[in-house]
Amino acid sequence: APNALSGTVRAFGGGVGIYDYSQTGTVITNTEIGWNHIFVGFASSSSYYPVACGAGIGLADGANAALIDRNLIHDNWLLADLYGQARGAGICLNYYNVVTVTNNLIAYNHSNNGLLPGVSNSYGGGIFANGPGSYVINNTIVSNTLPVAGAYGGGVYLFNGTLVNNSIVSNTAVNNGGGVYWAGGTSSYNALWQNSPNDYHIPPPATDIFTAPLFIGSGNLAQRYHLQPGSPYVDTGTGTGVGIPRQDYDGMSRPIGGGYDIGFDEVPLYVFLTLVLRNH
Repeated sequence: APNALSGTVRAFGGGVGIYDYSQTGTVITNTEIGWNHIFVGFASSSSYYPVACGAGIGLADGANAALIDRNLIHDNWLLADLYGQARGAGICLNYYNVVTVTNNLIAYNHSNNGLLPGVSNSYGGGIFANGPGSYVINNTIVSNTLPVAGAYGGGVYLFNGTLVNNSIVSNTAVNNGGGVYWAGGTSSYNALWQNSPNDYHIPPPATDIFTAPLFIGSGNLAQRYHLQPGSPYVDTGTGTGVGIPRQDYDGMSRPIGGGYDIGFDEVPLYVFLTLVLRNH
């Protein structure tokens, strides 16, 4: 159910939150987390920064979780007012978190700064990750927005951690890094398309691809962002590294075919039989 959370200094996790330095084995799976709001108010000066972190899911400083897998995280909203920072409208991994994030659809989340653009800042419309033990792998991150100045990383703000095999499409950050704002950590084998104003704010990894995903485009929210069989995202990911999932959003095995698909969906292998008509 939608929730609203507010504070004057810090607020973490409008839908699900894990408190500072909690060493948990939490697994969040098969859950729809949507329409949650976080607001943090005015600071008296720039000497400290109120933080709104994770309107969908928020891990506070040093918090650990086992797995965030196969969830729909959508239409969550952050606002940080004067001197505040809004981080990760969909998912916020704030500082030295240890967690693996796989097979999620992270869509239509929105992060905004307050009344004075450039004084308050927004980081990561879909995900904010500040590992180094944060593994963000095989997610579909689409149509998340940072609509005002002082905004960085419409899809992902990667400060530290690992970003692999993600589909990052049609995200917006007015300032920079429409797809990914890559400030640190490791990024590889991601697919980006039509992020504004750019896919990366710096030269991208050589392993990434930049082409249309060929989503199915119909059905419910999850179905719309499944891949068509001819998608260039099929078989172009990697199966090497920590946290690579062995199943997709639908519970299908990974990989199918010649390699891992990029995004939350692994496309089934289709076999086409030739029909021969005979006259007798």
